[in-house]
Amino acid sequence: MKKVKSIVLATAMAVGMAGLGGAAPAFAAKKEKAPKAEKPIAPQLSAPFRAAVAPVEAALAAKNYPDAQAKLAAAEALATAPDEKFFVGAKRLDIAQATNDRVLLRKAIVQMLDANSPLNRNVGVLALNAGRLAYNDKDYADAVVRFKAAEVASSLDPDGYITLADSYFRLKQMAPGFAAARKAVDGSKAAGKVPDASWFARSRDAAARANMVPEMAEWSRMLVQTSPTKENWHDLVAYHLNGARPDEATRINLFRLMRDSGSMIEGREYRELAETLFAAKFPYEAKATLDDGIAKGLIKRENQQISDLYARIQPLLAGDKSSLAQADASSKASPTGRIPSRWADAFLGYGDNAKAVELYKLALAKGQVDVNLINLHMGIALARAGMKAEATTAFAAVGGAQAEVAKYWKLWLDMKS
Repeated sequence: MKKVKSIVLATAMAVGMAGLGGAAPAFAAKKEKAPKAEKPIAPQLSAPFRAAVAPVEAALAAKNYPDAQAKLAAAEALATAPDEKFFVGAKRLDIAQATNDRVLLRKAIVQMLDANSPLNRNVGVLALNAGRLAYNDKDYADAVVRFKAAEVASSLDPDGYITLADSYFRLKQMAPGFAAARKAVDGSKAAGKVPDASWFARSRDAAARANMVPEMAEWSRMLVQTSPTKENWHDLVAYHLNGARPDEATRINLFRLMRDSGSMIEGREYRELAETLFAAKFPYEAKATLDDGIAKGLIKRENQQISDLYARIQPLLAGDKSSLAQADASSKASPTGRIPSRWADAFLGYGDNAKAVELYKLALAKGQVDVNLINLHMGIALARAGMKAEATTAFAAVGGAQAEVAKYWKLWLDMKS
């Protein structure tokens, strides 16, 4: 988000200060295509106000800014008409820019805006910068007002929209905040730019703080699409685990994604996945997870918790492996899809993706199973086997509580291909 250090107002305002030197307020202006000339407007200033403001201009010309400010206070007491109030703000802006006084700068810009004078030909740019100054002062309610005025004047750029979004978030107004963030993203893309990754992270974090899991998931996915780093993949899963508090099966599938995407970056995650797999009676995959964590140097075999877990897993491995020989016979004999589904899960853990897919299809055909969970698991097996089209179809068939997890896996599938 843009911090206001020195305000750059894009186009000098033609205010037509006839009789008072005829100069517009001093703005630093970008060198852009010259705007179409507008007919000067004669300011409506009373004779007493003109007399009071003349010494202000003299002090400004002499660069005696303390004197200019003192004399401006006297002139301000006489400013009752919109043009007079605007003119006071414009002169205050000259002083603020010359003295690099940020507090005075905000006061001047707000005064020019609130004067509602026809002399103000640059409402949008003024409002945009007033919003930035208010945001930096943590006056988020006023920042929203100013940014919305800039939007009405078609002067709110993508950076302004994301600052507006954060202002809403800090006011706990989530829906308009997400809407503004989307406008920032869309505006950046429309300009042919890649949106800043921090925009997605900020919106994701706001959703997480508000415990808005669907929005958190959406912004997490967009962040990974924009910046598919190991850390962002890790956080996509970690945020969902912490925010949605999923059941055992969903936790396993989220951790599997973290492991498959190479984004497990903490030793406790390897231990937690291994413990969850062991509790779910998948000892081989539990051991493989621990082995992987040790190989990456994130956990140590001599750690007491790890060595205890190995000790519990080891006696079960031989029997678990030999039991796979019963899979075909018991699956075919089963009147429902529950037994073939369980065997398919076992083969998925062993990395035999083809056999897992075969048994998942049998489970679906026999019925009386969690169709969404089976389609998710089948999609994972197909994705691991490199069968993108088939995996995409399986993930698309996932609904209910597993739908968001399927979207994560589909994103990984798309981005690794």
